[in-house]
Amino acid sequence: MELINILTYISGLCIIFVLCRIFILPLKFIFKLFLNSFIGAAIIFIINLIRKFI
Repeated sequence: MELINILTYISGLCIIFVLCRIFILPLKFIFKLFLNSFIGAAIIFIINLIRKFI
């Protein structure tokens, strides 16, 4: 392979790595926010069920 092809592949891999690092952190935050919202809604639902029988 020519040197220019090798440098192109290496730079492409570096760009993909950087983009993945940039987008993974917000996805973790969104997933954590969704999980906490789901747990909160489940707790409110359970409390409402308990209050019906009291």
